[in-house]
Amino acid sequence: MELTGFIGTATVSVDNKGRTSLPRELRRQLPLEAGGKVIVTIFADKSLALRPVQEWNRYVTEELEPLSKKSKEGNRFVMKVTSMAKLSELDGQNRLSLSSELMTYAGIGKEITFAGDGARIRLWSPEAYKNMMNFEDNDELDFDACFYNNGVDS
Repeated sequence: MELTGFIGTATVSVDNKGRTSLPRELRRQLPLEAGGKVIVTIFADKSLALRPVQEWNRYVTEELEPLSKKSKEGNRFVMKVTSMAKLSELDGQNRLSLSSELMTYAGIGKEITFAGDGARIRLWSPEAYKNMMNFEDNDELDFDACFYNNGVDS
């Protein structure tokens, strides 16, 4: 059975050249047709988004292109996302390369946390990921509201 979307989380090291191994549990979820090619670019909350090539193509066509035509701000946003994007092909050791610009944007140093996030994998500094995942009283209410307001059964 093939999953719809990425699930799971793992923290791994990053070498001095910006190379890191895509964790096995997430790598196994990459579509075969991607051929190990992924796009990494900036995302919300000072994180990065990793998308298989096919998902990147859909994202550009269905989400970014229409947004770029709506407003000057939308066009600037699309330009930032696409100009900072990096195509990476997993090497024989299943490593991908991150540019120093992407690492700086996300505050990534010697370690990186990969987290499944539906159609993409989010890349975080471990500290930012931990902070994002910590629930405060108000966060828990908002979290529960997402389930109830969207009619999701668990």
